[in-house]
Amino acid sequence: MHFDSDNNAYEMEYNLNRIYFGKGYATEAAKGMIQWAYDFLDAHDFAAKYAIVNKVSGNVIRKCGFGFERLD
Repeated sequence: MHFDSDNNAYEMEYNLNRIYFGKGYATEAAKGMIQWAYDFLDAHDFAAKYAIVNKVSGNVIRKCGFGFERLD
């Protein structure tokens, strides 16, 4: 979790071993980190990016409540 000054928002990055794909761990961890940042960093603005070809990461982001804004 880091502050992205370009977006004026907090952004989280993650990397998960393939053996754990499809088990909900990324979504659970991401939601936990967002809640932690809200509670302990007083973060209220979040941004997320993913490779458009990585639809699974897009699903994680959507499950965390993010909506599409733009392509970079």
